[in-house]
Amino acid sequence: MKNKKEIKVSDLIAKIIKSYGVKKVFAITGGASIHMIHSIAEINGVDYIPMHHEQGCGMAADGYSRVTNNIGVALATSGPGATNLITAICCSWFDSIPVLYITGQVTRFRMKGTLGVRQIGFQETEIISMVKSITKYSTQIKSKNEIVSKFKKAIQIAKSGRPGPVLIDIPDDIQRELIKNINLTKTDLDNKDIIHEQNNTLETKYKKLFQLISNSKRPIMVIGAGVRISNSEVQVKKIQKKLNIPIAPSWSAQDMWNSSSDFITGSFGTHGTRAGNFIVQNCDLLISLGARLSTRETGSPLSSFARGAKFVVIDIDKFELEKFSKFGKKTDLSFKMSVNNFCKSFFKYSNVIYKKNKYEDWYKYIKTIKKKYPVVPKKPLMIKNSINPYLFFNDLDKFVSKSENIFVDTGSTIAWIMQAFKFNSKIRVMHDFNNTAMGYALPASIGGILAGKNKHVTCVVGEGSFMMNIQELSTIQRFKLPINIILINNNGYSMVKQTQDQWLKSKYYATSAIGGLSFPNFKDIAISFGLKYSFINQEKLINSTLRKSYKNRSPRIIEVIVDAKQRVIPQSRFGFPIEDSDPMLSRKEFSSNMLINN
Repeated sequence: MKNKKEIKVSDLIAKIIKSYGVKKVFAITGGASIHMIHSIAEINGVDYIPMHHEQGCGMAADGYSRVTNNIGVALATSGPGATNLITAICCSWFDSIPVLYITGQVTRFRMKGTLGVRQIGFQETEIISMVKSITKYSTQIKSKNEIVSKFKKAIQIAKSGRPGPVLIDIPDDIQRELIKNINLTKTDLDNKDIIHEQNNTLETKYKKLFQLISNSKRPIMVIGAGVRISNSEVQVKKIQKKLNIPIAPSWSAQDMWNSSSDFITGSFGTHGTRAGNFIVQNCDLLISLGARLSTRETGSPLSSFARGAKFVVIDIDKFELEKFSKFGKKTDLSFKMSVNNFCKSFFKYSNVIYKKNKYEDWYKYIKTIKKKYPVVPKKPLMIKNSINPYLFFNDLDKFVSKSENIFVDTGSTIAWIMQAFKFNSKIRVMHDFNNTAMGYALPASIGGILAGKNKHVTCVVGEGSFMMNIQELSTIQRFKLPINIILINNNGYSMVKQTQDQWLKSKYYATSAIGGLSFPNFKDIAISFGLKYSFINQEKLINSTLRKSYKNRSPRIIEVIVDAKQRVIPQSRFGFPIEDSDPMLSRKEFSSNMLINN
């Protein structure tokens, strides 16, 4: 772009996006976004990726952000274009992902203002009030002179503290105005939180923490997404090595560790492994590092979680710290700070720490319980012409690259992979862990592969979720994106069926063909979009099909047939503590595994 004295505001917006190192903008055109798309198309160094649904745009930007650790950008027009972004915004909000959502708006002279009518301008919609509760910052541009300051403010807010999405709404007439051309340089943003406590207060807290650790015989560290968000993986691993405390990773942190490590408990929570749940529930000290500890992890009621343990929480969000007491869970010690700052202070005060404990009896218990309850049973359920999902995901690591980015959709699929997949600490598994929107993985994998980083991408999705954003196969085809799409076909919504089994007498309304749900022939779908297609319905086909698919990367659908009767096992029922999950053990066997009073 030539240096002119004045440029269009939309051109300035493109320059701002470029200045923050963003290479891809995911967009859908429309009357109120077309000028911004044209400006992005004509600036060097930034590509626009036209998609087929705004929800897909937002999810792709979310996936892009997760891979790059930079902001993602999604662009939509006004009205339905803007409202279609809302589910994607929720994905970013609940998982603390910094995404900049930009919406066009009708021209200012067509806005309803204070008239009290529902709408004046065509596709006029008040998007700001709609997204206020799911963004860190949302604003409408009132004047061209606000562009630079509000974009900088929005991006700084998105990336600082506990990250999250922001939205800027820009009237069409402002986009077309001329503004003074300015030189922009990348603004380096610090993702720092302020330590509000004085050093003497912190020192007292750390002394108490070290005393709790010294008195503990069965400690656990729960690791959450806050570790990665604050770039603290290396420091936390040093702390684990120093303390020799076993790690219970939440789903969002499970890929940080090697699954085969003796100190890894395995997945825990309502859809966690039986061994992982027994280990967490029998600890006498639980230290939560950057983990929100949602009801998926703790079960209900919250007071049943780690009920025999001292409870220590480190979180940057004061509201997350305060929630426990409101739900009847006493916190023995809390630190309001990022995991990064916690680690720095930990090493500063750790000169007072006790001698390293081997926790021999505790590790012996952990080893025994993991051996007693393997994720893949010695005699797994096998059904003719279908694949056991636990066997499949237990073998998948043999074929993906050693640093694969795997995007997983919701339902039984995410539970199966989190229970059975063997992580190596370099493979990333990404999912909208807290919004769990059906249809997330396919567009997010598009954002992930376009983020670069020289990583291969796999998309794992159930057929129900696949249908939610199936139109984005056209985007994969258009850009020839070599994504292996593993399509788990179990003839319906398996996880909801499991709820229907537990509470609704196995009446599968709206979850299967019997209940009125239908699906297309997925081979025909692959062919119509110009994608390669593979089919696995027998165990003997797993190795040959996956080996070929991962050796010769191309846009491909790999349909895996899973019997409709396969369920997530174990799974906790509402009202029961997570260690007492379905299918329930005999009371004698259950009690033999408990080290605390039931």
